[in-house]
Amino acid sequence: MTEAVPAPDKKSPPPSRFAVPVWMQRTLVGTAVVAATGVAALAVLPLFIDGESFRKPLQQVLTRSTGREVLLGRLELSTFGAIGLRTDELRLGTSDGPADLEARGAFVELALWPLLTRRLQVQAIELEGAELSLKRYRDGRWNFSDFALRPVAGEQPLDLAQVGLRLLDSTVSIDDEAVQPPQRFAVTGLSLNIKKLDRRDLPINLQAKVTNSLRDKPVTAALTLDGNLVLPEDGDWQKLSGKLRILAAKFRPRYLSAYTQQIPSLAGLTGVFDLNFDWQGQLGGQSRLAGTVGTRLLHWDWPAVFATTPWVVRRVNVQTALTIDGDSVRADQLHLTGENLDANLSGNIVRPAGPDPKPQLDVAVRSGFIDPYALRANLPLGLFSADLRNWLVQSKGAGRLRFADLRLRGAIDKLSTEGSLEFQNLKLINPRLRSPIDVLGGKVDFTESALQLVALRVGPAGAETTLNGTVNRTTDGLLSLKATGANADLSAFSNLASGRLGTLGGRANLDLTIDGTLDAPKLQGRAELLGASLQRDGWAQPLKNARGSLVFEPDKLTITGLQADLGDSSLNVEGVLNRYGTDSADPQIAITSDGLALKAAYSLLASDLFEGDFRRAFRSTFSSLAGTAAVDLKLAGSTTTGKLDLRGATIGLADLRTPLENAVGSVVLSERGTTIPQLRVSAAGSPLNLKGFVSRYGDMQLTGDGTLNFPAAVALLTPKGQGNIRASGSAPVSFSLGGSEARSLSATVDLSGLSDFVVGGTLALAPARRLTLSGTLSPSALALDSNSRLELEDIALAISGTIANVGRASQRYNLRLRSDSAVELTTLSRYVTPLGNLGIASGTPSPLEAQLVGSAPEVESTLQLSNVNLPGLLGGIADLSGPVSLSGNRVSTTGLTFRLGESNGRVSGSLSNPQDPALNFDLRLDRLNIDNLLTSALAGENNLKNLHGQGSLRIDAGVLSRLNFTDLSAQARLDRGIWNLSGLTVSLAEGRMSGSLGTNVRNAVPLFNGDIALRGTDVNQLATVFLGFGNQIAGSADLSINFQSQGSTPEAFVEGLSGSGSLLIQNGRLSTADLLGPLFGSTGNLAGSVRGFNTGRFDRFEGAFRIERGTATGDNFSYLTPNVQLRLGGNLQLTGDRSAALKGTGEFVRASAALLGQIRKASGGPEFFSFEVNGPIAQAASLRELRWVEATPATPSLPTGSTSTP
Repeated sequence: MTEAVPAPDKKSPPPSRFAVPVWMQRTLVGTAVVAATGVAALAVLPLFIDGESFRKPLQQVLTRSTGREVLLGRLELSTFGAIGLRTDELRLGTSDGPADLEARGAFVELALWPLLTRRLQVQAIELEGAELSLKRYRDGRWNFSDFALRPVAGEQPLDLAQVGLRLLDSTVSIDDEAVQPPQRFAVTGLSLNIKKLDRRDLPINLQAKVTNSLRDKPVTAALTLDGNLVLPEDGDWQKLSGKLRILAAKFRPRYLSAYTQQIPSLAGLTGVFDLNFDWQGQLGGQSRLAGTVGTRLLHWDWPAVFATTPWVVRRVNVQTALTIDGDSVRADQLHLTGENLDANLSGNIVRPAGPDPKPQLDVAVRSGFIDPYALRANLPLGLFSADLRNWLVQSKGAGRLRFADLRLRGAIDKLSTEGSLEFQNLKLINPRLRSPIDVLGGKVDFTESALQLVALRVGPAGAETTLNGTVNRTTDGLLSLKATGANADLSAFSNLASGRLGTLGGRANLDLTIDGTLDAPKLQGRAELLGASLQRDGWAQPLKNARGSLVFEPDKLTITGLQADLGDSSLNVEGVLNRYGTDSADPQIAITSDGLALKAAYSLLASDLFEGDFRRAFRSTFSSLAGTAAVDLKLAGSTTTGKLDLRGATIGLADLRTPLENAVGSVVLSERGTTIPQLRVSAAGSPLNLKGFVSRYGDMQLTGDGTLNFPAAVALLTPKGQGNIRASGSAPVSFSLGGSEARSLSATVDLSGLSDFVVGGTLALAPARRLTLSGTLSPSALALDSNSRLELEDIALAISGTIANVGRASQRYNLRLRSDSAVELTTLSRYVTPLGNLGIASGTPSPLEAQLVGSAPEVESTLQLSNVNLPGLLGGIADLSGPVSLSGNRVSTTGLTFRLGESNGRVSGSLSNPQDPALNFDLRLDRLNIDNLLTSALAGENNLKNLHGQGSLRIDAGVLSRLNFTDLSAQARLDRGIWNLSGLTVSLAEGRMSGSLGTNVRNAVPLFNGDIALRGTDVNQLATVFLGFGNQIAGSADLSINFQSQGSTPEAFVEGLSGSGSLLIQNGRLSTADLLGPLFGSTGNLAGSVRGFNTGRFDRFEGAFRIERGTATGDNFSYLTPNVQLRLGGNLQLTGDRSAALKGTGEFVRASAALLGQIRKASGGPEFFSFEVNGPIAQAASLRELRWVEATPATPSLPTGSTSTP
């Protein structure tokens, strides 16, 4: 073959720059062929391998591995993406129970080479649309706790710890009964990828929506987890640990409260959170969080940290690196942002061990300018001490501040603060501040020992005070400050000295140094007042519009050209206050005013602004001032000189309880003393004129006159509210007073103009003539000498004794009054009210001696009565003799003897309050006709009708209800005309009566009531007195009766008598020989036939009765004799002719056979009879309708052991 030759003039093309070497081309072609062959093999592999052929071995492997029965749907071999078996259905559960897991699709990834040899090696399981039920029982077991614990006999089961798990679009329901309350969660849209099922290292990637299904309003949170978990062996969730990336939206920690309730830091955490952070650690141990947390609402109740007030915050975002370990929190970084909040925190909070420990803080805070009042709503107030917390809660205002490297250290209730705090136009209002701080700007540096004020501006723009210096943070609060300002607002200075300076206002030019302490600041420098004001506690009016100069030195305040308004007046002040603010203050001040408001001036001069001798002297002299006066005074220590022109002033003197009112005149003060040229005043409504002189050392020469107008002037005689002196009218008075310590006093009071003059409620002294007082007056008492007298219309009384603390609230009397001679008792009774009330007609004359004692005062006296006659009392009391004591409104006696008609008596006891007499007595009489006593009471004994009280009564003999009695004793109670005798015992009618009696004599016709019992009384006496049935019946009677009546005579009493009771008469006898007397004998044969059976004696007559307005009614009275028994019923009038309307039945109980036969023959045979009584009980004509009857009457039986009288 001929070799080709290149054509002439043609060149070969150059080789390509990127040509692939031939060897590489061949390698790539070979690889492609192998790969294509592999892909083709995998593609055709399902054509040669039947997936269904693996059903049984795969189900067996999974069943042995899970301990559950596994059922698979149709199996197909899949080779794309991964090699394995795919089924359209999977079910896992017990053969006889519900399914624990169902899926609408499943893929079991298998290893290739074992598969080619028909062996199954599972690498992962993928479930789609799975529905998984997890349940934890009360004992802590899960329904999957026995996974792989019950392998089926045969080959080694599959090791699930090395198998991956993927879930797509799945749902998990979780029921947990091991916690309280039980929990239920629903997880939907679950996408889960676990590389291997090893609880010691569980790689997890999860996306789902989680719903707590047991809440009233189920809430869903979106959750994403990516990381590794280590599951606790014992199932304790607090031991769950791992490392996770956590993203969650609308997460609510309270839905996990059943699992966090034992974790102190998490148990009280609630709110709504959006989370994006990394978590690493253990739930119940140490956990570290790093990332961001956004919250719409945070409510954190952690008592160990926030005390009793949970931290509540809204709309806050947190970027944090935080470590939580039990009761401690450490923040490496904590950036808080939100409404009015931008701050960085770092540090830790630790709750130490021990009983009730206080959390310890070590926290650094940095922030931009924030509004503290808006921020307050998001602050954890529980972190602050109670005092600081109250400040934060109560404060109001506006403005901003900034924390610059602020450090908080120590126990939560005793924090130490270091760092800086900057203010920007901050306004502060707090109840603890006397005045609000309008504007605050500048900086305060905190150190452990002091606060450093750096150009701190207080007050509005143009009226600022600039403060520089330090405030010591120790207990005493030492100050070292410089305050300067032009036209400065003074209100903020009200808060110095804990507000004790008072409320300052207005403006001033300031150049001051402030030393001392917070409670007792000391000022040095100068203040030019430009319309300043001051209001202190206790001042009636503020000091206003003050202009002038104040120069403060260490122990002196110099006042120059000070003009100010006080109340409705103005004043000028000039001078020096030496040692001001101390107890030894020495004022050297001049005060002038054309019309000073005295009330406002008093509160100023009596305040601690003038400490020292001046204040003590002023307050010991004056108790109050009011009205106006022209003033030109100089204060030099405790000495005051100058002049006061009083213009209707009111002066309260410390030694006089009643103020001097409407004072008009001049008072001149000098170093010698006080001169009163002429002063008109009104004291307790009484006009007085005063003039004289009082030296500085107490020497006095004072005269006066005027008129005492009563009753208002009583206030001059007795302390307020304790008056026991009553007077009315006018009494001219004149007096003089001179001397030093014990000043001589002489006074005359004309009493003839008094229409009423009562002392102690006991002595009625009007009409009176004159009162002359002579004695000495000292600071402690008025002592009266023998020239003091009280002249009455008929007698004159010498007065001696003392009145202590005259004119003061503690005033007390100790005076003695004695008549010059014995006084007729009729005259004496005109002046001694208790005696006047008795109506004394005669008696032996007795001197009058009395004492006025106490603050009221009260009267004390002892009178010896002798042969006094009281004709108007109880029908006439005579020969009343014995001692009577008067003490205030009480009259008492240890024993008075008297005669009352034919009776002799003795009484002891007391009578209080003559205006409303209250009696307590013990009365003994040898005899008394009580019927006559009641008659006298009805005749107008008003003294008796007005009494109330109680006592004991004993009468040896007397008459009661026309019956003679002996040995009466009772307890008596008097209540203004209502008299009651209780515990009454008395012997009458040969028997004994007991019970209670009462009468009301208020009315013209008295009312009576009683509940009495008579035992063993003579029935003849009772019948004679009450029925006019004398000598007709005899026997021993027992009578019980509860009654009421009204009447002024015995007859009227019986006519008005009503009540009920019972009567028993035993072993009696009728004087008419029979109960019916001659009635049987007047009726013919029947009566004549039975007459022989009646002897007049009876064993028993008894029954219960009712009385209505004088008529007695009995339904079942029985009358028993040995021969005849009767039963009676009807009524009987107790007045008039004693008419009866009775019906009776009877029978013969003891008769001879012949006589009884004779009676039956005459009557036709019956042995029972009946009769009626219509008319006066004692007349035979009243017996009617006596006849035999067939009916058998009820037969009363004789009591056991009773015997009849033959």
